[in-house]
Amino acid sequence: MKRIALSLVALALFGALAVAEDAAPVAKISGYVESGLYVSNNSNGTYLLNYAGDYGPGGSPLITGPVATVKIDLAGSNFGYHIAPIVKGTQGAGLDSAYAWVSPLEGLTVLGSINGTNGVFNDLDDNGANAESTSGLSAYYTTSGVSLGVQESANTGVQGTQQAAPTWFMAHYELPSVVKVNAYATNGAYNQLDQIRITAAVLALSGVTLTGGYNASAMATTTNNFIDVTAGYNVTDAFYAGVVVYDRNISNSIKSGALGQATMQGNYLNYKPNVSYVFDPTVKALAWFVGDTTSNPNSEIGGQLVFTPVTGATLKAGLWYDTDTASPGYNNTYGVGTAAAPSTSGTTTFDVNADFAF
Repeated sequence: MKRIALSLVALALFGALAVAEDAAPVAKISGYVESGLYVSNNSNGTYLLNYAGDYGPGGSPLITGPVATVKIDLAGSNFGYHIAPIVKGTQGAGLDSAYAWVSPLEGLTVLGSINGTNGVFNDLDDNGANAESTSGLSAYYTTSGVSLGVQESANTGVQGTQQAAPTWFMAHYELPSVVKVNAYATNGAYNQLDQIRITAAVLALSGVTLTGGYNASAMATTTNNFIDVTAGYNVTDAFYAGVVVYDRNISNSIKSGALGQATMQGNYLNYKPNVSYVFDPTVKALAWFVGDTTSNPNSEIGGQLVFTPVTGATLKAGLWYDTDTASPGYNNTYGVGTAAAPSTSGTTTFDVNADFAF
């Protein structure tokens, strides 16, 4: 990671020299402060937790307290950089993301990133896995909507004969306002093809959201397949209805069952129908249901009200019920709690969250 950080500095300096006689680059400073309160109840009791929603559900529930970050961006005609220091509650200060890029020749881009971006190769789907690496050194060439590139990942872990820093080969195709497709492949383990990932977004259908992805991983030993599809439609300017489906075919996967009993799962689906309605520019409501087709299915039903009284200030209030009975305290999705014994009931959670951006 230190090597990547030094490379970011070198890229930024090189870019600054490259545009010394060009138009002045544009600088931007932004950021946000976020905090929230979660109140959850199950058979183990009632639990209160203070943490920011962006770093709680689906993120890092052990990080309690508010989150604050400042983002510094500078972009010229052929170079730029981004850096975002962050304070995550009890975890303390750190670096949320950073990247720098330079274009020494028309069409050619060199990019260094730490938890930042893959440029045109970023995921186009909505699975939350972010399977491609966003920390590493990349170089890619773009012409006529096609980009081809290679990235040396910043991963430094070594296990057995696995690669210390896997190499990603990347391709991107875009037909403006019609379709985008990204493809990745890596030799992430055992010095041979280990993962293939393809994501796509259809842009040509008015009012329609349609994205998808395919991920084959651990190919050096046994293939785990993951497919996701997001489909939605703006029925009116205010009303949206959609569904997200994950198809998991994972070898020897383990899913916690009731009272902490683990069960082996092969192929199964996760699905999330959802709707939203915009009452006016300041008020939006969301509702969703989450389920799966495993032998010990869990489900969740919930809703959220989003209020934006002024630009940059967002208040959210949500309520949901999760049938998961396997884990102590909260549940597997939304936190850890403090009880030693698994819950024998589902979990009801209420949250309020405030986000102030500038």
